[in-house]
Amino acid sequence: MVKTLVQSAPVAAFRGTSIHNLYLRLLGAKIGRGAVINARFVPVCTDLFSLGDDTVLRKDSILLGYRAQGNFIHIGSIEIGSHAFVGEASVLDIDTAMGNRSQLGHASSLQSGQRVPDGKHYHGSPRSRPRPIIARSRANAAPRSGAVSIRDSSSPACWRSSSRPDHAAELLVPVFRAVHG
Repeated sequence: MVKTLVQSAPVAAFRGTSIHNLYLRLLGAKIGRGAVINARFVPVCTDLFSLGDDTVLRKDSILLGYRAQGNFIHIGSIEIGSHAFVGEASVLDIDTAMGNRSQLGHASSLQSGQRVPDGKHYHGSPRSRPRPIIARSRANAAPRSGAVSIRDSSSPACWRSSSRPDHAAELLVPVFRAVHG
């Protein structure tokens, strides 16, 4: 019932604005200055929700603050530090935390009890640290198994200009191997 009341309130139409932040503060949430909350679903237990200064929650991120399991409703805190970023369609379960200057990538999740330390960038479901891209030139390096460069001059330009290079490397390695042997 509370979830329906919070989400159907007329002020919910102002999602992503300071008016919406004020509304959540009045419900008990601790929200820092300059925070942007574009999340469609905000925690039902707003008094267990804290968000630091200049933090961004992208659209379709889910932070319910409760979980139904085994005929019980479990509630828990969600704490996000200052200058943090939560990507689109990401899920933060109960009892999760993100440190200052941390990031959780798009379509990622933090399971109950997981933390993202200060300054770390995680992605995936369950979350993991991004792997560095292996950038080698064919001209000056002998081929090794598993080492493929998506920044190679023989690869198409569209493969080199990804806005998310950590994901591009994982997705394009099988394609690159099939095309270039």
